[in-house]
Amino acid sequence: MARDVGPSAGYYACFGLLLTTLPRRWQLPLFGLVSAWLITAIVLPPSDNLSAAVKFSVDAVHLIAFPLGFLTEHFKLSEKYRATHLLCA
Repeated sequence: MARDVGPSAGYYACFGLLLTTLPRRWQLPLFGLVSAWLITAIVLPPSDNLSAAVKFSVDAVHLIAFPLGFLTEHFKLSEKYRATHLLCA
């Protein structure tokens, strides 16, 4: 039986991206806190109505999506860089 993690992976990616809008001094501590929470969620046992394999796959997808959302903004080229390096060949 196939299961879908639903929109929650996208929510975690958006949450990671949202962290990049905060002041820099808050970004890394909050990123670390949420990442630690997601890692903890992977090792916690599943509830009675959820198999261990399904819980692990859902938690793993959340753990992958959150940093991808966060890193999306950090790896985006700035407007100034694009204007000076990519358009002026």
